[in-house]
Amino acid sequence: MGQKKPSARNVGESINLVLEHQTSYVGDDNRNVPFVHLPLDQDKYREMVAKLVIKHDCPFSFVEHEGFRDLVNFLNSEAHSISRNTLKADVLKLYSKEKDHLKHSLSLIPGRISITSDLWSSISTDEYMVVTAHYIDDEWNLHKKVLSFTHVPPPRTGALLAERLYGLLREWGIEKKIFSITLDNASYNDVLMNVLKKHPSLGCSLPCNGDFFHIRCGAHILNLIVQEGLKVIDHALHKIRESVKYVKGSEIRKVRFATCLSQLSYLTSKKVRQDVPTRWNSTYLMLDTALSFREAFAHLNRIDSNFKCCPSDTEWDMVERIAKFLKPFYEITTLFSGTQYPTANLHFLGVWKIQSRIMEEVNQSALFVGNDDLIFRMATNMKVKFDKYWENYCMVLSFAIILDPRYKLQLVEYCFQKIYGSNGESKVLEVRHKLYLLYNEYLSSELSTNHSSLATTYSNSQGQLDATDELQVLHKSEEQEDEALVEDLEQISITG
Repeated sequence: MGQKKPSARNVGESINLVLEHQTSYVGDDNRNVPFVHLPLDQDKYREMVAKLVIKHDCPFSFVEHEGFRDLVNFLNSEAHSISRNTLKADVLKLYSKEKDHLKHSLSLIPGRISITSDLWSSISTDEYMVVTAHYIDDEWNLHKKVLSFTHVPPPRTGALLAERLYGLLREWGIEKKIFSITLDNASYNDVLMNVLKKHPSLGCSLPCNGDFFHIRCGAHILNLIVQEGLKVIDHALHKIRESVKYVKGSEIRKVRFATCLSQLSYLTSKKVRQDVPTRWNSTYLMLDTALSFREAFAHLNRIDSNFKCCPSDTEWDMVERIAKFLKPFYEITTLFSGTQYPTANLHFLGVWKIQSRIMEEVNQSALFVGNDDLIFRMATNMKVKFDKYWENYCMVLSFAIILDPRYKLQLVEYCFQKIYGSNGESKVLEVRHKLYLLYNEYLSSELSTNHSSLATTYSNSQGQLDATDELQVLHKSEEQEDEALVEDLEQISITG
């Protein structure tokens, strides 16, 4: 028997039933879920707009733009319009909420907090102080949080900055959890740190009486060292800087220089770079890229009578030698500037390579007649600055490298022996003594917090071990290890 052909009426009724069903239910996989219209959560909507403005650095007036309001109305006509004043209040509310959350997190971390701070100048020469906290949480995740970025009106004396910084630490409830503060080498920062170190609430809580409290910024020290060395090529450096300014000074000059580039016998993806004179790494990049355009600058000098600052061949040769000498310094600066990974354990080896490179040039030029006098003069200038700033800085860097299981104390012994010769042993003993003091202080703190469990951990059949004795036992066992590590250290080469 054949099936009965459906009538038009039956089909129409079926379609109507489906349409009626679709307006009442949404779903898939044979599961029908009633469609319920939920009202818009106005508070959540305002919070998300505030986060959008913060994340993308939009002005508060953004929410009053006609295009934004048209978009919001299209997406949901129930959304209330937000004024710039309302948005400002929402942003401050969100900031307060996040600040409370961060304060709670900082109160729970088991270790100490290291602080970095710097003064930044705006285009209008207003000064701003940024304060950043660096710490490791209980799951060993590295964190970096900006605690403050505020305008600092004059006068900006060390004492006033110390008062402001201490007030900030107290506001966050971390004044008794500080290990160190890293600052640049401005003279007022020495005053600032002396005031903080003597503060009755802060000073008494510092490890080892604050011996490691003041850390000088490694990148800033390196900048001072290299800037001192660059003085030997001041004239050539000035010419290259002015040459770059000249070709970037107008569209006509850019076109003319592009014509010179087309005459090169090779292709390069580099572009001429203008440096920031106070930042040596930008100066290095300017020199490095300018060397790629040496022929182009020479051609421009031949066709443009207004271009009067082209370096001579002798000056180009000087710059080439200096750039080669400075390359490892630039690489180490880049390493120091890392923010997404711990760098404390990398500093010691980097500083050692810098010191070794400087000493190598100074010693070789002193022993062998005919060596590069330019590099010798540069290295000599840099050594004076290095000795001034790095001597005390190496102490805390040594701790980090000793705690790195790949290197331990053997690397410090190796490096100090290479640099200081017979005096290296006494410097190693000083580092070990300071490390024992710091270790004992942490141990005492832990014992006072949880005496019973740690007393069991640090005891043997003859009673509790002194922390110094324990570290000495560990050191003796390391001396008996395979000599492969020492062989590896011998193969460590200076970059460049």
